[in-house]
Amino acid sequence: MSTLLGIDIGGTAIKYGVVAPDHTIIEKGKIVTRKEDGEGAILSDIASLCRNLSEKYDIPAVGVGSPGSISEDSRYVVGAGNLPFHNTYICDYLEHELNKPCFLENDGNAALIGEKVAGEGKAFQDIIMLTIGTGIGGGIMIGGKIYHGHNNRAGELGHFVINCDGPDCPCGLNGCFEKYASATALVNQAASAIRANPHSRLAELVDGDPSKLDGKVIFAALDVNCDVARGVVYNYMRYLAIGINSLVKLFQPEMFVISGGITAEGDRFMDMLRPRLLRDANVALSKLRNDAGLIGAAELYNISL
Repeated sequence: MSTLLGIDIGGTAIKYGVVAPDHTIIEKGKIVTRKEDGEGAILSDIASLCRNLSEKYDIPAVGVGSPGSISEDSRYVVGAGNLPFHNTYICDYLEHELNKPCFLENDGNAALIGEKVAGEGKAFQDIIMLTIGTGIGGGIMIGGKIYHGHNNRAGELGHFVINCDGPDCPCGLNGCFEKYASATALVNQAASAIRANPHSRLAELVDGDPSKLDGKVIFAALDVNCDVARGVVYNYMRYLAIGINSLVKLFQPEMFVISGGITAEGDRFMDMLRPRLLRDANVALSKLRNDAGLIGAAELYNISL
């Protein structure tokens, strides 16, 4: 049985998945992203990983999802804010090392493709996917095809402005959506709340140290009826809904899918978000979770046929 290999490059880990023709994952795992050692180390690690898996499986091609801007010919990463990629020719390198074709896509778009073929998007042609993590990414699908824009850089969903007087963003704008609704933003908002309320239950859960905060701790504080945490999450959901509602107004998608570690809260997450959404917004959490990017990257080979 011929299988496909999907690689999902992240700022801390490179995830991989061997994917069967029915889009189920046969084997998956992850390795550390050695970004401090430069692009060469990252590419070498990916090539070694692919060689090892090719000894176990019949893999005709490799698909890669990477953060950042992808070249118009989808052969290299122009630049990525959280990785040492600057005109990094991923496809040329891997094809030379592996002697098999390589396909490259933005990681948010790859996740959307995975959701389309194996997740919440199966029955729909017009889909938006929002990936919430260190920043906010995602993709736009219109008529069953990813919308890339004229220069292959469309879909930067974290970088439209929701507050023109907001903080500077590395993208060059001010008050971007991800500055208010990413997982990083949630943690920053909670850290400010702890500094203002050092005796709160939220502060107690991290021993007064904001550096110990993460999404799990913030939601755990809700379980002990912490009013400070409740206020933080309330404001966060308000910002998230503002962004989602704006995207719905712009694109009117049939389905809007949200993914990312914070969505592990499941029904509780949606119960807090849904009352703030437009009535005609069809919003769901990804069932594929962290596997969407792997499946979508692997699917790039089939899309190319």
